[in-house]
Amino acid sequence: MTALELVTLLSQAIYVVVFVLVVVNYIHAATPAHLDMTIFFGILAFVVVESRIVRLIGVMPPDWFSAAIVVSIVALPYILLRLVDDFTTVPALLKRAAEAGLVVAAVVLFALVGPTLPAAVVLALVAYISGLFFYSGIRFVLAARRAQGVTRRRMQAISLGAILFALEIVTVGVGGLLPEPDKTVLSITGQALGFASAILFFLGFAPPPFLRRAWQAPELRRFLTRASSLPRLPTTLDIVRELERGAAAATGARARIGLWEEDERRIRMWAQEGNEPFDIAPGQHLAGRAFEQQRTLFSPDPIRDDPQGADLYRRGRIGAVMATPISAGERRVGVLVLYAERPPIFADNDRELSQMLADQAAVILESRMLIEHAARVRAGEDAT
Repeated sequence: MTALELVTLLSQAIYVVVFVLVVVNYIHAATPAHLDMTIFFGILAFVVVESRIVRLIGVMPPDWFSAAIVVSIVALPYILLRLVDDFTTVPALLKRAAEAGLVVAAVVLFALVGPTLPAAVVLALVAYISGLFFYSGIRFVLAARRAQGVTRRRMQAISLGAILFALEIVTVGVGGLLPEPDKTVLSITGQALGFASAILFFLGFAPPPFLRRAWQAPELRRFLTRASSLPRLPTTLDIVRELERGAAAATGARARIGLWEEDERRIRMWAQEGNEPFDIAPGQHLAGRAFEQQRTLFSPDPIRDDPQGADLYRRGRIGAVMATPISAGERRVGVLVLYAERPPIFADNDRELSQMLADQAAVILESRMLIEHAARVRAGEDAT
């Protein structure tokens, strides 16, 4: 096996591994983003496995099947564009144009079924694929600037992976039309770009746990830097507001914290504007359910999952909710609610980070309770 064949094999193996991992993530969190990831890497994994089987048995598939494989590859940039739209907004005109381009490419490829394609068609396909990949990579770069924590790092990896994938398509596509030795040079360059792109896609779409924890560390460190001073703020509401700001900065979402009022058997929260409190009962809305069940609940469609709060979600333009109970041992303290206009593209990261933030909030809020309890005891002793 040559070095080039080894690089190709590793790139293909990475795509298959990522496909398996995104399928598992989709089973755990069936969001539109996870569905698009599954389709994207499903196409790549299918192409890899099909090519290996063909090489192993030595039987060439029929021309129509080869055309279908090429059409599926041409669909990749459109699926990636949908992934961009899962996180940010893609102009509707561009999406319709990409869909039209995909349909035209499919018609042309099936009409020109054969072992080779005209150079003009090859160049048009290269322009279509690389153009959409370049656009998606740039949009992920811009979106990463607005994201926080692990999401930012993952989107940076995806953006660079998309750009390198586009360069791979250009070098391989153009190289196939050139004579030797230029063809060989561009082929080697394309394989190297493809390997780098596969690694970046792996880091972006399915990073190992230790890497996610390393990416989370800076946000948690900033959150904890101020944590030691929070219990001594003038009021509990001041602590809640600071915790909400810290959670929002760490996750890139909006955050609300509700505190459990044991005497009234209610969870007390405060409106985003002003300090007007409102109460919810355990089991009411997604926040109340998470508190009652003592587990993190994620909803990519809160209007469907919590119809009683549909008006609230519509007014607040809330398209996804994640609620995590705040508990100190067996003692129930409250609930942390993260919400955003769109479902998060990496819900698994937000679930882990939400739990860590809730644990830290529990320590801070319990410390505040102990301080208040000590103050009441001293006041009682002074009165006595």
